[in-house]
Amino acid sequence: MLPKTLLMVKKHKPNISPDFAMGEELLMDKVRECYQLGETLGNIRGGLSDLETYKNFRRVRGFAAIVERNSTFKGKWTVDPLALRLFLFEQGYVTDGKERNAMLKKAAEHFNADIKTVERDFWADKEENYILVKPPYRKTDELLKRYNLSLLQTLLFDALGLRIIVGGNYQRIFGMIKYLGLMYEAENAVDGQTIIRVTGPASLFKKTKKYGTSLARLVPHIIRAGQWRIQAKVETTVAGEKRIYDFEMDDSDGNVFPEYVEEESFDSEVEKEFATHFRSVNQDWNLLRESTILTSGPFVMIPDFCFERHGRKLYMEIVGFWTPEYLKKKISKVNNIDEKIFLAVDKNLECTGSEFKGKNVDVIFYDKKIPIMEVVKRLHKIEEEQDKDELKKLEKDGLKELEEKEIKKDVVLLQEIAEKKNVGVNAVRGYLEKHGMDWVLVGNKIVKPNVIEEIKHKIDEMADRKASNVEEVLRSYDLGLEALEKMGYHVIWRSLNPDDAEVRHI
Repeated sequence: MLPKTLLMVKKHKPNISPDFAMGEELLMDKVRECYQLGETLGNIRGGLSDLETYKNFRRVRGFAAIVERNSTFKGKWTVDPLALRLFLFEQGYVTDGKERNAMLKKAAEHFNADIKTVERDFWADKEENYILVKPPYRKTDELLKRYNLSLLQTLLFDALGLRIIVGGNYQRIFGMIKYLGLMYEAENAVDGQTIIRVTGPASLFKKTKKYGTSLARLVPHIIRAGQWRIQAKVETTVAGEKRIYDFEMDDSDGNVFPEYVEEESFDSEVEKEFATHFRSVNQDWNLLRESTILTSGPFVMIPDFCFERHGRKLYMEIVGFWTPEYLKKKISKVNNIDEKIFLAVDKNLECTGSEFKGKNVDVIFYDKKIPIMEVVKRLHKIEEEQDKDELKKLEKDGLKELEEKEIKKDVVLLQEIAEKKNVGVNAVRGYLEKHGMDWVLVGNKIVKPNVIEEIKHKIDEMADRKASNVEEVLRSYDLGLEALEKMGYHVIWRSLNPDDAEVRHI
């Protein structure tokens, strides 16, 4: 974006559009010529004033802003300016030239430098004293196109709302919208295009510069869509009064913009941190970050996360900027979706305030970090419901697989049974605890009773029942020490060393 004071527009009521720089290569070249290697930024900007007239000063300063963004400036000093200022300020004030020279000499001795260096480096870290070390490498026409893009971004900073129609790159656009935390609605058009409505900064009760800047960062991703159209209501001031103008532009005018804009990563730190911490505390749910598209009538939404357990899926969307009206509208749409949705809402980005409820929606407010345990607690409730439903399914269908005589395995993992029945391990365990079915339940496994007796016989015949020796026997049956309690034994631990532990009858 450019500073708002440098925005140049054309108005033909009720329409407004940026006053794009077309065929102004000569002026851009003159601006570029002011940026000489080794020159300070202050001197460069002073030279630009010679190019300015009352008609073009906004254009000259806008071009200069683009050139500076594509250049590299570096501070140059021998003595650290901040340390130098602190030293001199601590010496007190001076009243005449003699005292000034004495203080400069004292500073020069302290920093092992000469007086000229001390004077030069005193404010060397100020922006105007930075030195141009690398001018822009881009061609003049490319700089003009980047200026035009900045003009469009600056105009849309005052938009009440955007209506975006795109025929490609929509996943990238959605990703950026969500990363920036913008308030949006999306729907599929009849012709296969996607319509996205984004709330504009000017429509917020508490207009924030951060939101406007976020909206501006979305624009480059829109114009890379191949087929695109932007429609907006723009608030502007005319003769001290606020007025609303219409803006519209599509890909037929896309040649005024650069073909390539640097990629911007939209992998949010909030999302990354949540994914890492969630996987460390919860093993029963699979956390997916796929681009699942959920539909609610003609509208669509793309959650940030999908939680999956035994075929059951629920979703979470991280909401950035919001208003009560926006959340209520989103909740009303989500209520038409069968899946359960968590909305993680950043309470620091609220534009007003309220409370929210919904049939399929659970709103979780967070401050900087999404509260992992709040999410896990809600998932546990759903786990309990799912386990009950799966147990009912087993009660109805039974476990005929375990009644078949052809089962040759002596030890069977509950997970194997669960996968065959398309249920969870908890449901299988609950069924077996109730019905038994001539198997012995040992942890997450079931064992044939005759195998249990066989193991007990081997343990009883052992001369040395050290835990390490007994464990070897159990391992041969793919079991561990936790199986001993089911056989009527327990382990007497004398230290952490299994060789010091003894297995005895209970």
